[in-house]
Amino acid sequence: LFRKVKNDVGLITSTYGDLRAVISNVNVRFEETNKAEASFSIVSTAVLKTDGRKQVLFEGTYFWDMEYQGDRWRIMRITAKPVSKEQATKEGL
Repeated sequence: LFRKVKNDVGLITSTYGDLRAVISNVNVRFEETNKAEASFSIVSTAVLKTDGRKQVLFEGTYFWDMEYQGDRWRIMRITAKPVSKEQATKEGL
């Protein structure tokens, strides 16, 4: 997971600058004493290096499946649920 995230970040930073993210609706739900799900809404924007246009890179919700292992919480899986185009249009985004 770490290697995938590192590769994705490398690709994004080589193409875009001025990366920004606004996070809201942060929630944590405990399923068992050693399992939890964290979720948050996010809008990520950046400026395209080639022509300076600002673009939305991602808008939606991230879900983290987490497990308590030993002495720390670990993220086991990340799931992204993008906002649909219809929903974004309805909300004026």
